[in-house]
Amino acid sequence: MEWQHRLSRGKNALLQRAERHEKYVLAVLFFIMLLIAVLTVGRRSFGYDTLGEQRILDSNIKAYAQTLAGEASAWYQSFPEYIEDIRQSVEKDHGQAALYLFWPVKYLLRNQPQSTVNAAFYLYNHLIFLYALYALYCLVKGMTGQMAFGLAAMLLLYLNPRFFAESFINNKDVVLMSLCLIVFWHGWRFIKQDDWLSPVLFGFFGALAFNLRLLGLGAFGVCGLAYLTDRTLKRAWSRRMVLRGALAVGALALFYYLLTPASWANPVEFLRYVYANTVHFDSSRWNGLILYRGDWFNPERRPIPWHYIPWWMMITTPLLILVLAFLCPAAIGWKSRADHAALLSSETVFCFWIGLFGLLPVAASMVGHSNLYNGWRHLYFVYASIIVLASVSLAWLWNQKRRWLRGVLAVAVAANLVYYAGFIAVNYPNEYAYFNVLAGPHPEENYDADYWLFSCQEALEAIMKQDPHATVADMTQRNCVGLYWDQAAERIGGVAKDAKGYDWKARFHAAYILQNTSYWKLETMTYQEDDNADEVTAWIAGTANWTPLFEVKCGRTVLWKVYRNLLYSGPQKTGKQGWTPKFVRNSPLQFGEVA
Repeated sequence: MEWQHRLSRGKNALLQRAERHEKYVLAVLFFIMLLIAVLTVGRRSFGYDTLGEQRILDSNIKAYAQTLAGEASAWYQSFPEYIEDIRQSVEKDHGQAALYLFWPVKYLLRNQPQSTVNAAFYLYNHLIFLYALYALYCLVKGMTGQMAFGLAAMLLLYLNPRFFAESFINNKDVVLMSLCLIVFWHGWRFIKQDDWLSPVLFGFFGALAFNLRLLGLGAFGVCGLAYLTDRTLKRAWSRRMVLRGALAVGALALFYYLLTPASWANPVEFLRYVYANTVHFDSSRWNGLILYRGDWFNPERRPIPWHYIPWWMMITTPLLILVLAFLCPAAIGWKSRADHAALLSSETVFCFWIGLFGLLPVAASMVGHSNLYNGWRHLYFVYASIIVLASVSLAWLWNQKRRWLRGVLAVAVAANLVYYAGFIAVNYPNEYAYFNVLAGPHPEENYDADYWLFSCQEALEAIMKQDPHATVADMTQRNCVGLYWDQAAERIGGVAKDAKGYDWKARFHAAYILQNTSYWKLETMTYQEDDNADEVTAWIAGTANWTPLFEVKCGRTVLWKVYRNLLYSGPQKTGKQGWTPKFVRNSPLQFGEVA
């Protein structure tokens, strides 16, 4: 039909114009992303790991200061005594080389409030993620030959709610995933370009990923295997090819040694230490409780089942990405039926090896009884493979040139992007707790929904705004309130002097009670083994019929509930006249109603 012909011609003209102005399109997109980051970072809660991660960074820089300038230098003396040299730290297997450029920023902000330093730290993490988005764009465009698929891949990753949120707050797992994408891109350039710079860059970014975690070496390794396989299938072995490969490996080894102070004394012994802690991360370093499919698990008493990681991946990943990634092997096989040369192409070889990079760690977690917790974040790096395979699959399906199929794909991708953009906007800053429909109607009852407790701050802020004299305690014995009390008070501009956050033992003196829904579910299932089981039994019975004043949610997932304490016994006696709470009724206060 004429209108369809005109629509197709207009679409093609638009794509051609975008191709001609690629740099401007990318510049506008990344400017918008950066602006969003700057405008939204202020409402992000700062987790209890944030300071610890910055101290590990300081420990690494302190080792450089001692080696390069000496212990008498002003640089070395600028570190507080509690900052230990990374070479003597138990955290020496957790590298921070990707964050080294943040240390000068941290030093310049040393006289600013810690909240300012933390916000800058989050922005730095997000900048690494943005660079990974650019790497993903270049990689997918290079593999498919079309800018549109690069943009689609970039936006599909950017608008994944969990990765969008955790690109700020998770400087380990999301940074490793970002580095793997960057390594994939430079590995692809290493394969396709016959120059001497690409192997050096490939080795450098491989060293950054390796420094962060041993598993980061796998990204470099699979790209290297793809290089060898591609050259073998094309019968393109040569002296130059071998020298380029040796240069990449040499660059990796050199940069890794220079970027990892903990390895300087004895590199071989250090690598043994890293390997042992990666493969055997035992309960001595983490031995907490895990909520999974409505039941509790623990590394020592009840190890997680074999399906823990794959199921977590399925319930927290947008379904379109899962479908496309699963279709990629079938797409490559189908394409090879008509074009046998496609089976031996660089693109097919690369997809095969990075597919193994994503598959093998998941398989290992299923058979190895690994000490994993807090969902699948320790394996976030495999999402680098998933998003690339999904993007390649999308390109192959689109290139089938079936009008109905293109229509379905266009609607599916557009709907995915619009839906998740809206989801992030509506649920910010709690979008990190996203679950898809496979998790059921109440994910918080079956899975760890707010493991890092970030939404506790939002609940506290809401209480403080309604009642500046608020006294608050945690419903569980984890005492989450104290972690975020000062942050919440600072963000709303302060509270009355008699406002206070209590620990669990003083809960009867708090006018409000906060409940982390997942932690409360765990506590009600496991408290029988505690020394104070009788006390907890009475507390559970006494709070069973309470009605929440309001809830903090992410989509349909209830993260926190806030209650008026119906067992309130008055303020703690301090020798002075205490504040008497405004609540004198038994009916719950409604959210938005002033106490």
